[in-house]
Amino acid sequence: MASHTLPRTYSKDSQPSILSSCDIYNLAPVSKIELAAADGTDPAGSTWVAILGIVFDVSSSKAFALGGPYHIYAGKDPSRALALSSVRPEDCIAELADLEDVHKTVLGEWYARFKQTYQVVGRMELPLSAILSDHVTVKDQGSN
Repeated sequence: MASHTLPRTYSKDSQPSILSSCDIYNLAPVSKIELAAADGTDPAGSTWVAILGIVFDVSSSKAFALGGPYHIYAGKDPSRALALSSVRPEDCIAELADLEDVHKTVLGEWYARFKQTYQVVGRMELPLSAILSDHVTVKDQGSN
């Protein structure tokens, strides 16, 4: 199992304000198992949360620690729950297809806040087309 304390691609001070498709491709892939293991229950481990498939290290926030109000999100991609302002376990998924524009706007605000506050540690190990929001364009890496 990979260590959850290894530095990855960006620090919060060096990140661009919006990750381009090239930046996303260069992020280290994080498996669902690796994300789930970073759920804050191991005092020596990290706490990670993914939003729109981008994985953030939220270990510095007590809100995501065991017993904290947002611990439900730890070790998951709770994009849907954040968009809906929900803390229900069944909403802690990355499924966004049926969300209304107002909810996508809320999710965008959460994403921006995470980008300003937490270090990016990687991207979910999924096809990028499955994890990016509607307003992000992914360029085909095989064509010129």
